[in-house]
Amino acid sequence: MAHYHVNGNQNHNNQIPMENYEFELMKLMEQYQSMIAKQQSSKENFVTKPQETEYIDEYTNRQYSNPPPQIRRRAHLHTPIPGHLSPVKPLRIIIIRHAERADAVLGSEWSKKSFDRLGRYTRFSEHLPDALPARSYLHHYVIDVPLTNRGRMHAYKTGRSLLSNGYAADICYTSPSLRCVQSADKILSGMGRKNVAMQLEPGLFECYLNDFKRTLCFMTKDELAVNGYNIDRSYQAVMSFMRPHDSQLDYYERCQAIMDIIIRRHQATGGTILIVARK
Repeated sequence: MAHYHVNGNQNHNNQIPMENYEFELMKLMEQYQSMIAKQQSSKENFVTKPQETEYIDEYTNRQYSNPPPQIRRRAHLHTPIPGHLSPVKPLRIIIIRHAERADAVLGSEWSKKSFDRLGRYTRFSEHLPDALPARSYLHHYVIDVPLTNRGRMHAYKTGRSLLSNGYAADICYTSPSLRCVQSADKILSGMGRKNVAMQLEPGLFECYLNDFKRTLCFMTKDELAVNGYNIDRSYQAVMSFMRPHDSQLDYYERCQAIMDIIIRRHQATGGTILIVARK
């Protein structure tokens, strides 16, 4: 049985200045529309030219235009994208939903059973970990739910499976919800990529109707880092604000805009991008 004491110091870093949201959203959409216009212009002006097939040997990182059979068998086939420089590596994106969350197994009352009046944590179920991350507000666990032990194990095994199939993340974006951060952390551990810092992207959180209030319960970058999660504290999110009354369609459009920006950001260099999202 593990005991846990919650720090009572108040922290208002999670507060979102909603009056600035419309301005931030407008900037994001203008950036997205400008990108689409440039892509369309590039397509119209592009004259198709024959492209040489390029093979990249992942063992030596050498490039071959006509590799020997043993290199060809293990090489990744990569065709350059018209209008762009050929990346050193192919751009690969892995999108994964978070693993099993505690309230999905133990019900919405799980947090009330887990803490006494003094804020001490008691592991009342085998599904719960021995300890939970320290955070400023204990009641935020009702909304910002951690993973179960099984969820943590599945996330780690997912990382191991991806690694065994040749996929190891170079970059990681994740929703700032604790269950997504924990999922990304375990997947990266399974890949042997704990050195890859997680970049928090609030726009990836499935937030519509009145769910924006849930974002006020997320742990801050500093809180996550203090608890041992490798967080890129200097990363500036594409969208750091959530609109109060997004529809599901708004969420889809927001994700599309963010994904297009992420792809454009890494298209020249390539690499494997891990994205962990969902509610």
